[in-house]
Amino acid sequence: MPGLKKVREHFLVSLLRLLFVNALHQDMLVLQWVTLHLHVHVVLHVFVNLLDITVLVQKPAQHPQAPQP
Repeated sequence: MPGLKKVREHFLVSLLRLLFVNALHQDMLVLQWVTLHLHVHVVLHVFVNLLDITVLVQKPAQHPQAPQP
């Protein structure tokens, strides 16, 4: 049955191609997640730093009076 053998070979080659493409897509998703994670990390640091600056500006001085000579 040479026809069945060719069909089986074609099926196996197609399956290997799909597995290879699937592995590439998974790697791309990981790379995109890492890139997104880094962008979110930087944005959060900037946001926290801005909040920290605004809190420092709003805090009153602990000892507003000048020291006695």
